[in-house]
Amino acid sequence: MKDATIPTRSALLAQVKDSDDAHAWTEFYEMYGGLIRRLALKQGLTEDEADDVMQKVFIGVSHNIGDFEYDRTKCSFKHWLSQMVQWRIRDRLRERLPIEESQHRNEDSTEGCEDDRTESVIPELEALWDAEWHRNLIEVASERVRKQVSPKQFQIYYLHVLNELPVADVVRRLHVSPAQVYLARLRVGRVFRNVLKTLQTEGM
Repeated sequence: MKDATIPTRSALLAQVKDSDDAHAWTEFYEMYGGLIRRLALKQGLTEDEADDVMQKVFIGVSHNIGDFEYDRTKCSFKHWLSQMVQWRIRDRLRERLPIEESQHRNEDSTEGCEDDRTESVIPELEALWDAEWHRNLIEVASERVRKQVSPKQFQIYYLHVLNELPVADVVRRLHVSPAQVYLARLRVGRVFRNVLKTLQTEGM
């Protein structure tokens, strides 16, 4: 079963090109806000600086999403967003330098896979981005699955599979039988794999 209220990745990107589509932007924020903020914090930024990076990334997306072509053979959305996030983090770190050493970029410049910036991405940050992207992928898939199965089965699956809690602990905590745990792992796991495959195919 597919939840018709959840747009596919390509559909969501098409919707956010309309700056007045508040619902699409809310969905987009919920999808990527946590990912961007976590990455900024792991690069040593403060809470306020991480919030600033996240805000500027979303402003950059709103300014440039119209030029983004959803074609994974040319440029995946993951790579496009990764570049933008890395540049914003680097800009925020640069702002800590004395003003004469700081080089600021025009916020209205076009950003994408084809960009005239001479700075390359940071390998360590790129690796961290991949790890956080995968974590975000699991979180997004979990939220989609939660809307497609019963609350009890999802709770069992979440504790046993995603949190790696032993069967005996799940049985004791949720007052269910071992058979219910195995059944939830089977049924919800099938839905989870299908959702995850869809997200990966979409280049989420």
